[in-house]
Amino acid sequence: MAIEQIAAYRLHLPLREPYHVAFATFESFDTILVRVQVDGHVGWGECTACPGYSTETPDEAWVFVSAQARLLPGRVASDAIAALLAHVGHAPFAVTALATAVEAAQGALAAPAAAARVPLVGILSADALPDLERGFWRQVEAGHTTMKLKVGFDVERDIVRTRFVQDLAGQAPGVVLRVDANQGYRLDQALRFVRGVEPDRIQFFEQPFPIDDWESQVALAKESPLPLELDESICTVEDVERAARLGCARFVKVKLMKLGSAERLHTAIDRARELGFGVVLGNGVAGEIGCLHEALVAAAARLDLAGEMNGFLKLRAGVLRLPLRFEHGSLVVPAGALPEPDATTLERLSVARASWGQAA
Repeated sequence: MAIEQIAAYRLHLPLREPYHVAFATFESFDTILVRVQVDGHVGWGECTACPGYSTETPDEAWVFVSAQARLLPGRVASDAIAALLAHVGHAPFAVTALATAVEAAQGALAAPAAAARVPLVGILSADALPDLERGFWRQVEAGHTTMKLKVGFDVERDIVRTRFVQDLAGQAPGVVLRVDANQGYRLDQALRFVRGVEPDRIQFFEQPFPIDDWESQVALAKESPLPLELDESICTVEDVERAARLGCARFVKVKLMKLGSAERLHTAIDRARELGFGVVLGNGVAGEIGCLHEALVAAAARLDLAGEMNGFLKLRAGVLRLPLRFEHGSLVVPAGALPEPDATTLERLSVARASWGQAA
């Protein structure tokens, strides 16, 4: 199966409201979509480069996609994926956009035989308590039973906010809470946080330290009454194995855009399960194609923890001809043909585009 044609689009996708994490505030997503044709079959891939999760900037991702895409027409699809994955260590986002488009064109990211539901986490990022309360009940009304509270800003204020949401969760049977610091704490702050809140209804405390600060993560694991989870520190299967060896987390989060391909994502999930981790999948800083691909993997792998592939819900407007379906707290993965971008909308939202090779 040979690659015939590739097109790439760089999109500016405004968000419904600002999305706050400890290291950045997003007003929009800078997203790259890739369309690949392999023996007449079309597949789409995506990346939304985000410094803080990777060293790649959106500009660097676009340069990489443009440079590599021109080399791929005429190549056997499997060989092209192997060549792209050789770069995953320094350009995982951009590699993912290209490699998953080729995988999709080959049928590796196809719709399931029957529609599947992937439960999603509901995000709580407001600071003021009245806003947090309104946001909490909106998420409950939308059907979410797992909430994520963003912390990592001011530890004392974060403790107040967490206790407040725990009290709200006590009024909503079945609701559990994830608390995500997005690398925002030092060790002393993280220790203060875990000692300042009760474990009640907290599923886990996520990524308090910078990506490479494994030493602090180990020290926290020895003291924390809260289960710990690693996100940004998990980029490879080797990172999953390191977390197991160090005994510094009970949960790990894996993401498609860090592993480079759906096949490698499945491998990471399988290995994490073998090592006894609870596995969370999903990227909240992603567009519709990226979220759909992660939902396809989650459904195929039968993951039982709420997914975090909710970036599509943050968009003011999407590009798909048929929007992704969100229903009672879940992304509904369609059976049959997968939705594709609308050509007119794609052109309108593109700030750059290019193509290589010749469509059949």
